[in-house]
Amino acid sequence: RTLLIDSELIKTKVLQKKLCAHGNVKLLVLSGIFVKNEDHKVDIIIVGDKLNHKKLVHTILDFDSYS
Repeated sequence: RTLLIDSELIKTKVLQKKLCAHGNVKLLVLSGIFVKNEDHKVDIIIVGDKLNHKKLVHTILDFDSYS
């Protein structure tokens, strides 16, 4: 169980780093499947300046297909 939790934490950190590379991210909230609570309908909330929407969407879709 610990290995699975650590694995999810590593995936979350990787996603965080990739998303923050696409603009000035001031707030990044991961919920739902990212924290093992599939009851939430919102999985990602990103607040920031000069965000590249196209690259953010591409990163999220790429990460979703990888996970």
